Amino acid sequence: MGNRSFYGCDSLTEISIPSRVVKIEYSAFELCRILKNITIPKNVQEIEYSVFDGCSNLGSIIVEEKIQDRIVEITVMQSLKQKQMR
Repeated sequence: MGNRSFYGCDSLTEISIPSRVVKIEYSAFELCRILKNITIPKNVQEIEYSVFDGCSNLGSIIVEEKIQDRIVEITVMQSLKQKQMR
């Protein structure tokens, strides 16, 4: 999933990443303010920074099976921390 794939999308409320995706690049969902739910498949091996920045309504991130847990944890926590600061 390329850089800024859905950047600022104002109609995206939920998404299940296709299983063929192995990398979610920089700012793919940044500023998707009405995004509430996202499902990340087990094939994802890398999640770059700022993927969920500005997703102020993000309530659920479902991670299927084992992917690089530490990468997901860091990315999600950074985004949630920024959400709390706003």
